[in-house]
Amino acid sequence: MDKFFKRTLVGAAVAAVAAAGSVNAASLTDNVDLYGQAAVSVWYMADVAEGKDHGLDIENESRIGLRGTQEFKNFGPAIIWQMETGNVGDDGSTGTLGGRDSFIGFQFDAGKFRFGRLTQPAYDIVDWPYTNPGLGNVFDWNTDIAAGAHVDRSGDTFRWDSKNYNGFTYAASAFKGDKDVDNMGYSVAAHYSTNGFTLHAGYQTEGDAAVSVKNTATTPVESTSEGQRSFYILGAEYSFGNGFHVTAAIKEMETDYTVAGATNALTGVSKQDQRAYSVTAQYDTAEWQYKLGYAATSDLSTTGGNVNDKNTGDTAITARVLFKLDPSAVIYADIRSYDMGVNAYDVTADRDDQAGDVTKFGIGVEYYF
Repeated sequence: MDKFFKRTLVGAAVAAVAAAGSVNAASLTDNVDLYGQAAVSVWYMADVAEGKDHGLDIENESRIGLRGTQEFKNFGPAIIWQMETGNVGDDGSTGTLGGRDSFIGFQFDAGKFRFGRLTQPAYDIVDWPYTNPGLGNVFDWNTDIAAGAHVDRSGDTFRWDSKNYNGFTYAASAFKGDKDVDNMGYSVAAHYSTNGFTLHAGYQTEGDAAVSVKNTATTPVESTSEGQRSFYILGAEYSFGNGFHVTAAIKEMETDYTVAGATNALTGVSKQDQRAYSVTAQYDTAEWQYKLGYAATSDLSTTGGNVNDKNTGDTAITARVLFKLDPSAVIYADIRSYDMGVNAYDVTADRDDQAGDVTKFGIGVEYYF
């Protein structure tokens, strides 16, 4: 009897703890949101460079994520967090959890502080609205600078985003690149909106970055140390209030090289810079959206060395017709034409200025939840 009584007490205690744990677990998950998008498009390459196939391509940008906010009685700021997969892609390998912004942080009255895998404030301006529709191939990651354009997202990021001060917001981050501690980067951005008019400004500077450009013989541009890779961006938007909306931006990219130790195509090169432009216009009705986009880069400018940077500028012209099936679902048709310049590191006598040219038609469906 005594043993039975003791076992009953133990069982009751365990049940009470379990019940309390269930209540606490429920309260900690009340503010968790499941979100994502199902986004798939089909493309036909209608006009391609000589020797390339007119093919079909399916682009899968579907992804999913979890995010939440939790307040605690014995802790001041709310804790905020997010975990998001990358886009599915062709073979699913890019759809890993944490592929996109995944972080934890704190929400204050003055703004929010986050750390983890995050985009950089200046890059956010590049990404939206100036790369839509289909302008990223020229305005975003595209550049003839051997060191590349810029870091977009880093897994070692500390970022602050301010609250809205009567239309003005700002953000700043510090992050580490993918090489070593010398590759520290810093990014800042500011935004101001009033009466349908919005201004954006951003600046980002980075340390050493890998050089992976190849010539036509697939020979890498080798072993150069960068002293500094940086870019700034200035952009504007205006909504006329009658469905018309226009945007324009300019981005200046620059890399200063440490010439000592530079070999191959970058021998003697001390600096490279290139400018990119983006202009879009759209008209919205209750159910339809019509949008035009234009992006271009200047020819690469190289100081020192023997890089042939003539005729390296690129151009994108795009158009979209979009039908709003629902506030959270759209179907669209695009035409995108890309006129890409020559490879600055092509050492052949007759460089091909049409190798990257393509015009393609696509239809897509996107559902957001």
